[in-house]
Formats: sequence, C-alpha cells, structure tokens
Amino acid sequence: MKIINLSLKVCLLFCVLFISACSNEDKELQETLTVSKALLNIGEEGGSESISINSSHKWSIACKEKWVICPLTSGNGNKDVTLAVLPNKNKEERQAEVAIKGISKGVIVHIIQAGTVPTIQISLTQKSLDPSGEEFTVDVTAEGLQWTVEVPTSAKSWLSLKEKSDGQVSFVAKLNNNGKERTANLIFRETGKIDIKTVKITQGIFKSTVAGIAWSKLLSNVSDAWYKTNEAKEVADNVLLYQRDCGGWHKNIEMHHLLTDTEKEKVTAEKKEKGCFDNGATTTEMKFLAQMYKHVPDSRYRDAFVKGLNYIMSAQYSTGGWPQYFPLRGGYSDFITFNDDLMVNLLKLLRDVYESGDNFAAIVEDETKRKAKETFEKGLDCILNCQIVDGGAKTLWCAQHDPVTMNPAVGRPHELPSFSGCEGARILEFLMTIENPSDKVKESVVAAVEWLENHKIPNKKVVDVKDTSGNTIDRKVEDCAGEDMWGRFIQLGGEVAERVYTNLFNEFLKDGKRTYSSTDGKNITYYYKDNAVASYDPQKAYQPIYGIYDNNYAFLFYRFLYNYEDTGPFKDEHGVMVDTSLRAENRRSYQYVGNWAQKILREKYPAWKTKQGM
Repeated sequence: MKIINLSLKVCLLFCVLFISACSNEDKELQETLTVSKALLNIGEEGGSESISINSSHKWSIACKEKWVICPLTSGNGNKDVTLAVLPNKNKEERQAEVAIKGISKGVIVHIIQAGTVPTIQISLTQKSLDPSGEEFTVDVTAEGLQWTVEVPTSAKSWLSLKEKSDGQVSFVAKLNNNGKERTANLIFRETGKIDIKTVKITQGIFKSTVAGIAWSKLLSNVSDAWYKTNEAKEVADNVLLYQRDCGGWHKNIEMHHLLTDTEKEKVTAEKKEKGCFDNGATTTEMKFLAQMYKHVPDSRYRDAFVKGLNYIMSAQYSTGGWPQYFPLRGGYSDFITFNDDLMVNLLKLLRDVYESGDNFAAIVEDETKRKAKETFEKGLDCILNCQIVDGGAKTLWCAQHDPVTMNPAVGRPHELPSFSGCEGARILEFLMTIENPSDKVKESVVAAVEWLENHKIPNKKVVDVKDTSGNTIDRKVEDCAGEDMWGRFIQLGGEVAERVYTNLFNEFLKDGKRTYSSTDGKNITYYYKDNAVASYDPQKAYQPIYGIYDNNYAFLFYRFLYNYEDTGPFKDEHGVMVDTSLRAENRRSYQYVGNWAQKILREKYPAWKTKQGM
C-alpha cells in the first residue's frame, strides 16, 4: 500500500514539472522586443533623441559610455525613452551601444556621434566701450587654423586694430566726440570660409571734463593725472591737427573743445595758413605739448614742439623782435609786438626751454637749449633797444615798435603810437624776473619805474558799471584815495612825438581812407591822415589818449580823443557829428585806463631792489 502511494506522488510531481516547462517555453515563444530606431546619428554638438521600445515583457536598458545618458534603467511593455548625448569635443567620431534586454531577447541601439569640425572660436560676442575710448582684446581659439579679422571701413576713423597674434587681437577705440552713440561689428573669418563670427562694439557719447575751462587757463587748472587720460590724448591730437605747416598755430581757438570728423576735415584744409603769436597763440600750444610729452612720451608731441620752436626762431627779426603773424601779412601786424604780452610770452617760453625746467627737461636736447638761449638774449636786447628815449632819458615802451628803426608804431585804429601804461608795466615786470641781470637791464628797470611814478594819475581808479543783471555796461573813473592809475596809451612828447607822429601821418596813414554814408544818404570819403592830423594836439603830451575802433563809425578811425568820460560831439565840415570822447561801448569793451603798474611799483620793485643789493 505504501509503495502504491509513493508511486502516485512521483507521477504527480512529474506532471507538474512537465506542465511548468511547457508554460515557460510558450512564454519564450510569445515574447516580443523591438525598437523604433536601431541607429542614431548625432552631431558634434550633442542632443536628445527618442526611441520607442515595443515589448511584451519587462526589459532593462544600459550603456557603458558615460557620454550617453538614459533616464531609465528598466521598464515594462511599450515605452518611449529619450537618450541624451553630450557634445563631442574631440575631433574623432565616436560610437556607443545601448543594450535593451528582455527575458530572452535583446536589442542593440547603435549611436554614432560626429567629431568636432575645427573652427575658430572668439571670447566675445559684444562689448560696450568707455566713451573716453579704451584698448581691449579678443581671445581667439584657432587650433592651427588660419584666420583674419576686419574692422569695418565705416568705423576705421575711431576703431583700429593694434596688434594680432595667433591667439589674441587687440584694438584701440578713440574717444567718442561725434555727439551720438556709435556701433561697429568686428568680423572674424577662417581663411577660405564664408561663415563669420562677429563682435558687436557699442560706444556711448563722451562728456568733456575740461570744456568749461578756457584754453588759455587749461594748463593751470588740470592735474598731472589728467594728461594720461584719453581726453588729454584727444586734445593733444587736436593741437597736432591745428598746427600749421609753417610750425605755428592760429589764435583764439579753444583747442580742447572736441572736434567731429567734419570739423577735423575743415581744420586740415587750413594747415597752409599763417601761424600767429598774438593772444598766447603758439606758446600756449607748445607748453601743452611739453606737458603731454612729460606724462605720455609720444614722439609726435616732441616733433611738433621742435617744429614750433624752429618756427619761433625763424620768425624773429634780425633786431630781435617778433611780429604778430609769420609769414608776414603786411600792415601793423608786421611791427614788433608787445601788445597782449606777445614778446614776453615768447621770451618766457624760450627761457623755460633753455633752463630745462621740470616741464621741459624731457622734450629738449642740448643743441636746442643753446639755440633757445641765443634767441632769448637777442629778444632781450630788442626790449632794451625799444625802450623809448625822451630828452636823453629812458622811459617806457609802446605796444608796437618798428622792426627796423625801433620807434613806437601804430596798431589798430585806436592803438596810436604812445607810451603804454599796460604793456610797459608788463615788460617791466618781466625784466625783474631775469636772474643775474646785466647793468643794462637794471638801468632799464629803474628808468621805467621812475617814468611810471612821474606819470601816474593818483587817487583814481576805474570801476565797472553793471546793470540789474550784473552785466558790465560801462566803465567809469572814480576818486579813490591811495589808488594810482595810468592810461593804456599815453601821448608821446618832445622830439620823439614829432618824429613818430610825423611818420605816422605821412607814411602809415597817407593812403588810408573810408567812405561813410551820412544820414541824408550822402557818401563822404574820410582820409585817415586827415582824421589824425586834425585831432592831434601836441599840447596834450603825456596825457592818456583814446580812439574809437568800430566799423559802424569808420570815419572815426585814427582820431586822437582826449576825453574818457562823455563829452558832446562837434559838427565837421561835412556836417557829420564827430565824437570828442569814448562811447560807453568803447569803454566797456576795451580797458583804456587801469592800475597795471601799481602792485609792481609798490611790492615787486622794492623786493627786486633788495635782491639786487640796490
């Protein structure tokens, strides 16, 4: 009985195993596992690609390559799977296999990724520049490739390539003075290829830090650090541009006011014009260039300075003085000019050059110093020789002197030959700055001081008359105890007056004339000589004289006037009312009287005498 039961159990177990084996075999025969894509081609930049897994059973997915990323490791049934491929930074192509395994089946998805195609890479795509200008670089990765860089033609006036190497390009952008924002695209291109890479450059509008300062005052109102700024370099470029071919500069130009490209073209067209020394022209520009070269040793500044110095030397008369313009242009501007400190400014500059002060040490050489000293000494002799001798005694100076005879000479129609209380005082002040002066210089100083003391107008001063808005509308002379005043033009006397005024009437003014249209429409011709002869009064010697220079009243040119305050006119032989005094507008626009010598006589002269042991 036990044997029968055991046999039965064995039979049942065999049946179970047989049925199970048949079931697994059926499952294997029924399993499906497919993918929508068996091959993926991916570009060098990488990316994502989706595949659809179709399966009747569970499955797993894996890739040995770390540059292929799958968000899943397994799944069941049908499912979309996104494979992420990282960028290929290698030149060579690379491959990977993604294995998908079911219960008994497996599928391989092949991935082929292209290698990097060599091309240039740049470190910038855009850059905003400082409005004052700047230097900047762009790094270039080329991996041995040949490449070019280009600044567009439209931007070459302000943006330039400074230096190019295998891996870097440097550029220089100028200060933006054109009044509007400007842009440019720098173009990088692999040689022989069409594709380009660009850097967009943007530059805003520059606002000057010195435009509110007068050019004549700039040197004394900026710090040493300013000379190293892009604005200073731009101003220096202006100074170089304004320099005439002859070596000098023109007057009354605010050279630090930034120029547009159109304005620069106009300045360039004027480079063949004459240079000038009046109103600080040429000397101011040269002092500026010396300061620039001290802080920024650009050879252009030194070359322009030397050219200006040679211009000064070539313009000097054989008698030692300088005209207002050179080459000469004729008329009163050819006279030796002390007016507006013209000669004093030149001599101070020459002295600074040969003494090689701190601002000039770097820019001049020994031979230049020697020539500057010779020119200075010749100019100093001219001053001493121009000092007017009256009755055997040295006196003062005129604002202009004849370059041959050294006699006092006429300037503009209101600047008659005379002793000059203004220019004379400034020449005197300059002479007292000379170290170790000769006996001639000392004698000149003492004589000028004595003359000024003897011809001052004591207890008077000139004051401005202003309107309610604070504008000067007139000048008046008032009593003021302790104040001394002089005329800017003081009439000559004695033999000097006879000689100089006779020459003025018969030579300088003999051909001058102006036509005046009277109120009734009648045209009248006035001759300058007649104006001068009729108005000149030899009895007024050593008194201030005045004159009206106004093209609206040209019939008044070269008339001697002796009244500063208003006096009534008179009717001349043509029936025209002729002034006998200055008008308010003339008094306001030109300083005919002043205390120019007062501080010199009271403070500087006593100190000078002590220094000289006198």
